[in-house]
Amino acid sequence: MDQTYTQYTGETNLTTANGTVYPTEFKTATVDGQPAELIWDPKGTQKAGYAVVALYNYNKNTGGSITYAFTIKDGTPIVLVNETNTTSNNWTQTKNNDLKENFANIYNGRPTTTVGSANEKTATNDAHSDGRNGYITTPVAMRGTWYAKSYGKMSKLEVSEHEIVYTSEGEKPAKTILYRPGNGRKFDTDIAVQEARQEWGAASEVTKNDLNYINVRGWYQTAGTGTFYAAHTELIDGKQIPVVVVGSGAGAWTDTVYYQTEALAEQQAEVKYDDLIYQ
Repeated sequence: MDQTYTQYTGETNLTTANGTVYPTEFKTATVDGQPAELIWDPKGTQKAGYAVVALYNYNKNTGGSITYAFTIKDGTPIVLVNETNTTSNNWTQTKNNDLKENFANIYNGRPTTTVGSANEKTATNDAHSDGRNGYITTPVAMRGTWYAKSYGKMSKLEVSEHEIVYTSEGEKPAKTILYRPGNGRKFDTDIAVQEARQEWGAASEVTKNDLNYINVRGWYQTAGTGTFYAAHTELIDGKQIPVVVVGSGAGAWTDTVYYQTEALAEQQAEVKYDDLIYQ
């Protein structure tokens, strides 16, 4: 969900953006509006109330916080959440099925399951020692399958929430996972490591030429500006039509415009638009 959480380790109090301090304020907690006994108990041996065995908090950039308490009550694993923009200390059971199912798997000694496709099993949305610091999320307007015709070849972009797959006619697809690089990103010289991470992209959000782009460079790229992707619209046959603009170079100069159908890509193959900047 493009959120980075802080874990309570039992050593330093966990303070939310609203000023709520845990575990101190467990004493005044309610669950579904009713008084409840929440107790920090990482071994889960507490018999009464909710034994809190793990606690994580995310402070939103816009204010407020989301706090998850992984608890055991009467021998049942329960994930509680407190999402608030105030100092409310009321908890409810999470509706996030992935959290509920995987916490139950941990409690019962079963393997956890990975969300997403098999190719995403090494993906993370947390700050990680290998330098990944969560995902860049594509705008909804950019998602879908797009086509472009240039130099006599049809190419295709498949854009999902955190990935872009590029396929040129007659070639194999090339997938890029859009990671936000963190301070721990290293330019590893081990060839095997580089091959294992060849689908990782170092992505960022930039604004150029009045367009909001996602800029993507190779994870080990040390020179060059990478590729720029932006959701946009153009007036075609009297209608505003969604497109994806792809650019490169220092000015994010437009290289290719992608359309929602192959027919439109064929029709507009030689068109250049006045509101886009070409090299």
